Amino acid sequence: MTAAIPVFKAVSQMQLAPGSTVTIPDVSWEEFESILQELGQKRTTRIAYSQGALEIMAPLPEHEIPKDLISDIVKILLKAKDIRYQPFGSTTFKRQGVAGVEPDACFYIQNYQQMIGHRRLQPDDPPPDLAIETDVTSKTTLDAYEAIGILPAREYLKLIIDESGNIIKGLFYDNVRDFDVDNEVNREIEATIKSDEHKSFVLYNNGITIVAEDINVVGDKMTVTDYQIVNGCQTSHVLYYNEKSIDDALYIPIKIIALARDSRLKNNIIKANNRQTPVKLEELEALTDFQKKLEEYYKSLPEDKQLFYERRPRQFNGIQGVEKIRIVDISSQMRCFASMFLDQAHNAGRYRANLQDETRNKIFLSNHDPIGYYVSAYAKFRLDALFRKKQMDGKYSPFKYHMLNIFRIQVSGNDMPAIYSNKFIKYCEKIEEILSDENKSKEAFLKTTAIIDRAVNGNYDRASAKTVTFLRNIKDFLV
Repeated sequence: MTAAIPVFKAVSQMQLAPGSTVTIPDVSWEEFESILQELGQKRTTRIAYSQGALEIMAPLPEHEIPKDLISDIVKILLKAKDIRYQPFGSTTFKRQGVAGVEPDACFYIQNYQQMIGHRRLQPDDPPPDLAIETDVTSKTTLDAYEAIGILPAREYLKLIIDESGNIIKGLFYDNVRDFDVDNEVNREIEATIKSDEHKSFVLYNNGITIVAEDINVVGDKMTVTDYQIVNGCQTSHVLYYNEKSIDDALYIPIKIIALARDSRLKNNIIKANNRQTPVKLEELEALTDFQKKLEEYYKSLPEDKQLFYERRPRQFNGIQGVEKIRIVDISSQMRCFASMFLDQAHNAGRYRANLQDETRNKIFLSNHDPIGYYVSAYAKFRLDALFRKKQMDGKYSPFKYHMLNIFRIQVSGNDMPAIYSNKFIKYCEKIEEILSDENKSKEAFLKTTAIIDRAVNGNYDRASAKTVTFLRNIKDFLV
């Protein structure tokens, strides 16, 4: 009678030939941790653990050459860009109970200061910003990284589509920009989704950043509560509109951050993530609480005085009932308010950089009441209508922003209260009252031309409107 007697051998005693791999199925997380401890830090093998399967790999000698070359290139690029970093070499990264991987090299960039002096990772340490794995003998699959930063596109779409099959627009409220249909980058994203390269989409795309109030991980499932997509609006919409072209091989990079609803860090995270692609300063301004308050103020206005505040670019695209002439974006709002209340009409017409410099710390402040911003934009709307209807001589068009300032003084007086005061609200209400009556506002704007005529002294060249001298001349005539 014979019987098979199992022979047990310590994992640390296994001898693997270079280039070979051993796969061990049905390994629990506790066993994985024990094996890591047994193997120790000073070893030549690489490990990857995912969904209960453990792979132990012995790299070939030629595996080290491209790894070192790529690492050196990354270091050179970071130094050339004057970007600080903290290299960590090959390190084991783990998602408790789910997965563990060992890239060939990794770099901390955004969190480099937090990792200075660390020899070993702690449970609360962040993942690296860049991981390098050379594909000579490596068997690490996308599944191993899934718990640490990538997600099947089909799973992601479940987060952003409602029960009726529509994209949930409210999820992108904190994104700096709305979806831009006519965008070259978006066309390239779509082309990749539909091409044979869609399996490499995860390598090409900047990824999605989700900020949630609560994150709960149980096994290989993660639940997010009260979440917003703060970066990745363009990618999300392209995925949505190309849902039928997406298969199980298409993954996206994803970052999920747990933060309280009113955390100040939230806006910093949004700004940092959106700095990776060209973003105008006024688009980042859209993130502030004041901008959201201003947007709500515009929404509260009655239909006969309705304007639409475009806090985020293109947020009104394709929405019926929104006339383009009634849309006020952040840049236009800045010009109108600065011209009417901050003596910046000479910079409003062309010198945006000058306008931003001159109005820094004076505009869009948290203690400002929205009414001043609204009446300045409403005044510009009324004035533009006069030019469109040819009820105002076109020669005055270069002086529009100066006319806003003159209008304000002639209607409410030269003695303007502090913008943050309650008296300023009353001051603006006088302006709003005149603007609410089409005939009275027309009469008031026609009256401003007398001041322009005196200031130009027969020369209506638009260049004169952009000088401080012209602004001073107007102020002198208004005394």
